[in-house]
Amino acid sequence: GGRGNTPFMKVNGKVIDMDALGDALYVSSVKGDGQIIITDCLFQGLSDLPFRSRIGVTFEYGEKIYNSIISNCTFTRYAKGIHIEERVPSDIKIENCLFRDLNFNIANVVNDNGRCVINNCKFLVTDIDDHDWGNSLIFLNYRSNCAVIFNTCEIHLNTTKATWQTIVGAQLFNGCVFYGYNKNHFFADASAHFTNCWFYD
Repeated sequence: GGRGNTPFMKVNGKVIDMDALGDALYVSSVKGDGQIIITDCLFQGLSDLPFRSRIGVTFEYGEKIYNSIISNCTFTRYAKGIHIEERVPSDIKIENCLFRDLNFNIANVVNDNGRCVINNCKFLVTDIDDHDWGNSLIFLNYRSNCAVIFNTCEIHLNTTKATWQTIVGAQLFNGCVFYGYNKNHFFADASAHFTNCWFYD
């Protein structure tokens, strides 16, 4: 897990650091034709500054292609809001959600040939908690070619000045609004299509 050095991860005075410990909801080994629906939930980590909890929702070890819908949820105070680590192609739709105070809002790891469509979500991207590398990101594709599509999202980049936002896998930002807070962010590492977007700095 990598988050075990925080006081709230201690049990009977011993530091516990196991994979998935600190995940609010852990979804594993979904069968073929399965569907996961998560709606109207609050995922709030136990932030013990400077460290955040591990993950809001994790998907991994699916056996066959499946679909997931996450809607009307709030994710806050985690290293990762949503973590998708699937070796089978997953199709995940995220809509009408709020993401705030997270290191990586959405992370795709080893999620090849999957798709993640994000509709009408709001991202309040703030500083990383210094327990992970790099900068706080809207999303992260790590060893993954998952296609990521943003539709009509509101993205606030209020982090350290002159930080990069990797957009590997982001095929489209459609009708999105970006707020830069005069921090001079830049998008890097891949090509993407921005259409009908607004940028405020």
